[in-house]
Amino acid sequence: MSSMEKYLIYYYLQSDHSSSVLALTDKHSNLPEYALYGALVYIRVGQYVEAIRRLNELNRHDMGDCKLATLLLLIVAHKKCMDPDFGTISELELSLKQVQPCSNEKSLALAALGLYFTRHVDKAIGFAEKVLKLNSSNVEARLVLTWTELSKKQTKNANTGFQAIATLEPKCIPALIGDVLTSTDRSEQLSKLNRILVQYPTLDAPLIEKLAVCLSGKDWVECNELSERLARLNENSSVANKMKIFHLINVQGNYEEGAKQLLNAYSTILEHEMPDPCPVLFDWSKLFARICGRNKSILSVTLKFVQHCAHSQLNSVPYLKELAYQHYLLGQYDQALRGYRSAIKLDDSSVELLSELTLAQWEIGARQMNEQISQQLDLLTEISSKSPSPHITLIQISQLSSQTEIRTRLDGIVRSQMSLVARQPFGYQYLIDLNVDLLLTVLAEYLKLSDSTPVCISLLVHLTTLCPGLIPAALLLARLYLTIPGPDSANQMKGILGRLIETRPEYSLAHVMLCLVCVRENEFDKASQHLELALSNDLKLIETPLYNAMKGLIEDHKGRLVESVHSLKTTRQLIQTKKDSKPVSSLSSGTGFELATIEQEILHTLDPTTLCLVYQKLCSNLSKTQTQPSEELDKYIGEASTLLKGTHHWVDVSLMIAEVKEKTDPKYSLELLSKVPEQHDKYIQAVESMASIYLNRLRSPDNYIGCYKTLLQKTPSTENYVRLAEAYLNIQDADSAVATYETARRVNPSVKFGVKLARIFVKTHRYEAAIRCYKEEGSGGEGAIELATLYVGLGHLDVARETLEGLERPVLASPVLAKHLIISLQSYPPVKSKVRE
Repeated sequence: MSSMEKYLIYYYLQSDHSSSVLALTDKHSNLPEYALYGALVYIRVGQYVEAIRRLNELNRHDMGDCKLATLLLLIVAHKKCMDPDFGTISELELSLKQVQPCSNEKSLALAALGLYFTRHVDKAIGFAEKVLKLNSSNVEARLVLTWTELSKKQTKNANTGFQAIATLEPKCIPALIGDVLTSTDRSEQLSKLNRILVQYPTLDAPLIEKLAVCLSGKDWVECNELSERLARLNENSSVANKMKIFHLINVQGNYEEGAKQLLNAYSTILEHEMPDPCPVLFDWSKLFARICGRNKSILSVTLKFVQHCAHSQLNSVPYLKELAYQHYLLGQYDQALRGYRSAIKLDDSSVELLSELTLAQWEIGARQMNEQISQQLDLLTEISSKSPSPHITLIQISQLSSQTEIRTRLDGIVRSQMSLVARQPFGYQYLIDLNVDLLLTVLAEYLKLSDSTPVCISLLVHLTTLCPGLIPAALLLARLYLTIPGPDSANQMKGILGRLIETRPEYSLAHVMLCLVCVRENEFDKASQHLELALSNDLKLIETPLYNAMKGLIEDHKGRLVESVHSLKTTRQLIQTKKDSKPVSSLSSGTGFELATIEQEILHTLDPTTLCLVYQKLCSNLSKTQTQPSEELDKYIGEASTLLKGTHHWVDVSLMIAEVKEKTDPKYSLELLSKVPEQHDKYIQAVESMASIYLNRLRSPDNYIGCYKTLLQKTPSTENYVRLAEAYLNIQDADSAVATYETARRVNPSVKFGVKLARIFVKTHRYEAAIRCYKEEGSGGEGAIELATLYVGLGHLDVARETLEGLERPVLASPVLAKHLIISLQSYPPVKSKVRE
C-alpha cells in the first residue's frame, strides 16, 4: 500500500466519501489493510451483514497487524445488528483478550483508526495513546487525537496538531487538509490549498476542499471552474456533479437544464455511489427541493431521489418524513398525509412529524380550521411552547386578525431559522438547515400585511444573496424597490435587473423593467433601447399593460402625442381586461413563488406611480390633441381619481386634472389645487400651478402675487423669497422684486443675491447699482461675465478686460456672452495681459 493511497483513504473516511474509499480498496482487496478499510465502510453505512462477511474473511486469513482491528470491528458490527448473536460476540471478545496484549504499534494504530471511524471515540483515544507511548511520531495515532480535538471545537489545538503531523509526514493529505480547515482566514485557507494543488495536481481532495472554501465565500465563478476540474479527474464525481447542478439551479436559475442534469445524475449516483447511494440521494434531494422555489420540474426529480431512499429502507423515519414533505411542496397533500402517518407509526413521539402532518391536513381542508386540527394545535402548542414549530405558527397566523401579532409571529420564524445557521459557514448544509422554501412561505405572509415593504426587502435581499437563481424573488425585490422613490432604490433595482440580464441576455421582462427605471429617471434613449430589446425577444409583450405604458411614455417624450395617446389607451384597456387577476401579495404559502405567476403580475399590474403617470400623460395629451372637451377625457379623469384614491398619488391626479381643466374651468382647477395639504411634497407645485392660472387664465396679478406671499408666509425660506421676487419681475414690478431680495438678505445675511439683484438693476437701467451688486457677489464665473458684458455695453472696454483677467476661460455659464465679449474686444489693445480663452 502506498502511503499516498493510505492517507487518501483516511481523508475519504473522515469526509464520508465512501465510494472513493471502495474505489481504492477494491483495487487491492487481496491486501489485508485495504480489506479492513473496505469492511469499515460497510459498518459506517449500516450494512452490517456485508461488513461481517468481509471481516470474517479477513479474520480467517490474517494473523498479522490487522488482527486486533478486525476483531474490534467484528464486535462492533455484531452489536449493531438488529438481532445480535451474543454467543459469537462472546467468542470474539475472548479472542480479543488473547490478541490485545501482544499487539504491536501498527496493530494498535489500526485499532484506533477503526474505532474512531465507527464513532467509538473514547476507546479510539485509549488505543492512540498506547501507540504514542510506543512511538510518539506515529501519524495514525496523532491523526486520531487531532481529529478528536477538532470535533470538540478545539480549533487552535487541532491546528497545532495538524501542522506537527504535516512536519513529520509531508504527504499526509488529512493533516494538510486539516491545517487548512483549522485556519481562520479564508485567504490563508485558499493560499494553503493552492500550494497543495501545485504539489499534487492529480488529487481530488484539495480540489474538493477548495470548492467548499469558495462556496463559503459565494465565489460562484470559481466554484463552477473547480467543479469542471474535478470532473476532468473523475467524470462520475458526485462532488463535481453536485456543484454543476447547484450552479444551474441556485446561481443561474436555469431550472429546465438543472432538472435534466439532476435526472442524469440519478443513474450515475445509483451506479457509482457504493455501497449505499441513499445518503447521497437524500442529501441532494433535501438541498435542491428547498432552493428551487417549488419549481415542479426540480421537485419531480428530487421526489424520485427520496422515493428510492424510502423504498430501500422502509423503516427509515427520516426518509419517510422527507418523502412526505416533498409531496407537500408539490401540493400533493393527500400523499403527504399518508407519508406522515407512515412515519408516525414508526415514531409517534416526534413533535415535528405531528406538526407537518397537521399542516398537510390544514391544506387538504382548504386552510379551514376543524376540531381535529384545533385539538392537535392545542397539543403541539403545549408540548413545544418554548420553541414552537414554524409550521404550527403558520397555521396559527391564519386565525389572527391583528397585523401586529401576525408580524411578531413571522419575525419569530425568521429569527428561529436564522439562528439555526448563525455559526455555520455558507454551504449546502447551511441552505438545508435555513430552509429557503420556508422563508419564502413566510415572505408570502409578510406581503399580505400593510407597510411590510422594508421587512420584505430585507428578507429578499438576504435570500437573493444566498440564492441568486431565485428569479421570482429577484423580480419581486426589484418590484418592491420600484415602490420606493429615490436614486438609491433605482440603483438597487438596476443592479438586480442587470445581474438577471448578465445570466440571461434575452430575458425580456428584465429589459422592460429597466425601461421603466430609465423612464422614471428621464433617460429615454436607454429606455427606448431596452424596450426594443424586450420586444425583439418576446413579441407577446405587445399584449401587456407594462409594455404599452412604456411605449406610450417614450412616445410622449418624443412629442408623438397621437401615438402616445394610442399606446396609453391600449394600456388602460389591457388593465381593465386583467382587473380580476390576483396581485403578487395574494400568493398563498401553499403554492410558492412561481416564476410565471410573478412575471404575469409584473407585466399586467402597474404600480401606483406608473399607473398615475399613464393617466397623467393620457389625459394631458388627449386634451392637447382635442379642440373641445370630451366625455372620453372626463371618463379617464374619473378612472384615475377612482384608481388612485387613497394613495399618495391622489395629489398627482389633482395636479393633472387642474392642468387639463384650467382652460375650460379654471375655478375648478383652483379648487382642486387648494386642497393639496402643506405637508405634501407637491404642495409648492400646486401653489405655482394656482399662481399660473391666476396670471395666465384669470389675468389677476394680485392673486398671482398672493399665492407666493401665502407660500412665503407659511414657509419663510430663502427659496420662497426668490419665488416671490421672480413673481414680481414677471408682472414688471422691479421695485418690489428688489425689496423682496433685500428683505431676504436681511433675514439671512449669509445668502448672496448679488447677481439676481444686478440683473434687475440692469433691466431698470440702474447701472451703478448693478455694478455694485456684481462686485459684492465676487469676481468669478457667471457674475464676472455679466459684469464684463455690462462694461462693454457702457463702453468701458479696458475695465471689462480687467474683470475677465482672472478667469480661466470666459465660457463657464454664458458661452454666448463670452463669444460676444471676445468679438467686442478683438480690436482693443490689451491693458495687462491677453485674456485666456
